[in-house]
Amino acid sequence: MTQHLTPEIRQIIERVLQLEKDRLDRKKNSPINDDILKIIKEIVV
Repeated sequence: MTQHLTPEIRQIIERVLQLEKDRLDRKKNSPINDDILKIIKEIVV
């Protein structure tokens, strides 16, 4: 499945997964949508 992803999409997925892991490690429960949007904007723009 992942072999069909563009490099940009792959990078977004990897960074969001890392963000989630970090949040779980710190037991942070704040909204994640802003962080995901920031990652997408950094990669796409």
